[in-house]
Amino acid sequence: MPSATETGNGSPEIRRRFSSPKAGDTGRSQTRCHPHLPGNRQLVTGAAMAEARKTAKAELAARIRKWNAADEQFGYSRTRSGETQIAGIQEASANSLWEAPALTTSDIIAKLHAIIETEDPGSQLMERPWPQLQIILADLVRIDHPA
Repeated sequence: MPSATETGNGSPEIRRRFSSPKAGDTGRSQTRCHPHLPGNRQLVTGAAMAEARKTAKAELAARIRKWNAADEQFGYSRTRSGETQIAGIQEASANSLWEAPALTTSDIIAKLHAIIETEDPGSQLMERPWPQLQIILADLVRIDHPA
């Protein structure tokens, strides 16, 4: 007779630890160790699992209520929504600017300034091409508006 390993069913120990509950078993106090869980924690089954799920859902609901209260108090979601709307308006305005033909040097300056500020707000980026674009912008302003 072939061994458990040869039949592909694993060792008798593995079959014992991970076999399904027997028919008619309520599983009320049944727990099984799982080798892949941190600390080799026990898996809870049956009524204990239902109770653990109920407790977890209640804890989650309590945390959601706390989050919603804090959100209402501090206005995070309202602020985030406003930022999203403003970003959409900014993008639409920038697209209108890019599509409009430049008729003067001032128009070109406005477009260049807008792309620099849109892509590098506050001129924080120091790698190419941002410093060079800022120099070109300054040159155009100097040419268009001599001192």
